[in-house]
Amino acid sequence: VILSLHSLAQLLRKRRFAQGAINFSSQEVQFVLDAEGRPVDVAARPHGTANELIEEFMLLANKTVAERIGRRRGNAKVKPFVYRVHDEPDMEKLGQLSSFAATLGYTFKVGASSKAVSKNLNKFLAEVKDKPEGDKFATIAVRTMAKAKYTTDNIGHYGLAFPYYTHFTSP
Repeated sequence: VILSLHSLAQLLRKRRFAQGAINFSSQEVQFVLDAEGRPVDVAARPHGTANELIEEFMLLANKTVAERIGRRRGNAKVKPFVYRVHDEPDMEKLGQLSSFAATLGYTFKVGASSKAVSKNLNKFLAEVKDKPEGDKFATIAVRTMAKAKYTTDNIGHYGLAFPYYTHFTSP
């Protein structure tokens, strides 16, 4: 059963990125404790396919509930609901990221449409991921994005490429 869930999660993940989701993979950290429970170091927390399985099903639950409540059916009024929304990025800031990348020898084309922006950003982030400056570029890229927020006015979630999204799950 777990292998089937894993396959389904990987399919959902692949489809999400194909539809324009942005791959902001960041390192989570964890504290290394001594025998007495005192922190002695900070290390990167491993992020494996099990994490991706949990993430994808949490995203699916949030998306499904928001769509079920928020999608208009016939002439019925849409019920009030709290969405987690994420607006499109600031094009001026993306232009600045593109210019900065060029000074270090990288090419990041912003793109004319919102889907082109996410595709080009994903391509750029994949290119710099394992470079010494990769984390810096990822941090700057995140800062070009609008802040996600909670609201009853659904505008979709740009970063996840979902027209309906809420946030009620937690691993």
